[in-house]
Amino acid sequence: MLTSEELSKHKSTIIDAYKSGDYDAGYNACHAILDEKVDDQSNFFAQSNLIFYVKPLTSYISASYKKIEIRTLDFWSLFNPTIIKDRNGSYDLFVRSSNYVIDDCGKYIFNGKHKSLTQSVYYRSKLDKNMNISNVSILGGLNIWSTCVNVANDWSSWGWEDIRAYRKTFCDKMYGTSSVRFLEKDGTIQVVELEIDDTGVVGYKTLSPISNGNTTAEKNWMPIVDEDCVQRNGEFMYSCSTPVCIKTNEKYILKKNDYKHRHYRGGTQLIRMINGDYIGLVHMVSHDPAKFKRKYFHKFMVFDSEFNLKRLTKEFFFGPDNNFKFPQIEFASGMVKDDDDLIVTFGVEDTKAYIAKLSFSELMSNHSIWQNV
Repeated sequence: MLTSEELSKHKSTIIDAYKSGDYDAGYNACHAILDEKVDDQSNFFAQSNLIFYVKPLTSYISASYKKIEIRTLDFWSLFNPTIIKDRNGSYDLFVRSSNYVIDDCGKYIFNGKHKSLTQSVYYRSKLDKNMNISNVSILGGLNIWSTCVNVANDWSSWGWEDIRAYRKTFCDKMYGTSSVRFLEKDGTIQVVELEIDDTGVVGYKTLSPISNGNTTAEKNWMPIVDEDCVQRNGEFMYSCSTPVCIKTNEKYILKKNDYKHRHYRGGTQLIRMINGDYIGLVHMVSHDPAKFKRKYFHKFMVFDSEFNLKRLTKEFFFGPDNNFKFPQIEFASGMVKDDDDLIVTFGVEDTKAYIAKLSFSELMSNHSIWQNV
């Protein structure tokens, strides 16, 4: 617990460090507050000012980026892609498209005749080793419109949201977690598992509990997969913060985690590596103190074979959409490890989609990006 004098000193450092250009001091002062139990106002102060001190990933390691270019419906966005290996040494790519954009103040602007109805579709494609996209089509299959029970509400949503793809065996059929808002009459978000074949989505089942009016919003479940993108025992990382929670077919497993890691939320698949450890990319939400608009940071987290937190990086942002100047809403929902390539797919501002490729060995060996657990 920080004393009032220590808290005041850290706040002063957060302000002064930006003026003097001592970004490391400002970053450390933000975490000196965030890592402790403090009042909500102080926590918000540190969290919102962290955006001025977080660096782009390329400040630590090399990375290449490719913008995903797919022709969408007129005035629809393209964002939050996910990725999975196929059997032929290439990748399957799924990219979300919706009928809204977010303005500079964080307001949702809808297109089309349904001014308060969020509509989402997915595009599927092939991606080769050189990050070239081909065979683009809309992910068809199951018509879920008839199952939407809340389409008359002020906040309504139709379609699959933020898929994370995986397999259950290394075969043609794929699966994916998806957030949906049509299962509850009040639109509360829930998680389902999609079954996907060559024709599209052929079925889904509910993963999170449905309580008929008294439910908790569920999202950001991370499928736990091996390096071939195959899930074993129905495992998901349900929570990556405090505590870490693993869901299997049979039970929930809770693992104690330090209080200072409470801010993190799920992101990509969690990949079990050959050495038995797991690596995933998670995110943290902050707010621009000037515009009160959300900003997202990323962290790589490494867990041992028993899901104890082993390593984690400093917060970073990707930044290819704004010349690596400052954080935006960046949301990573796909990651594969292919030999030494670590390929991450992410969306920007709910309007654009990108692929990042980086070296796994460079990431793991670069001490400047890692921090104490």
